[in-house]
Amino acid sequence: MKKQNKIYFGVLFSLVGFVLSILAIDLLSKPDNVAISFDPIDSLSGFFFTFVFMMGTIGWLIGSLVLIIYLSAFYFLGTWIYNVIYKQK
Repeated sequence: MKKQNKIYFGVLFSLVGFVLSILAIDLLSKPDNVAISFDPIDSLSGFFFTFVFMMGTIGWLIGSLVLIIYLSAFYFLGTWIYNVIYKQK
């Protein structure tokens, strides 16, 4: 059960990282006079368009790797925080 909780905590942090990445992409890609909105499809299409426009087909691979590494970092951060919290108890 402990390992299962650790996985759930990591997935929860991955979702938090995904939401933060969507909001960061939206914040950086919109002009100052446009409100920030939570639109994952638009934000991710803008993210991948930037890589593809600059690097062509290999941009899809690099953009995907960047996103996977970013979400993996949040997963491992979540599992580390879980270990720190429950080792103290």
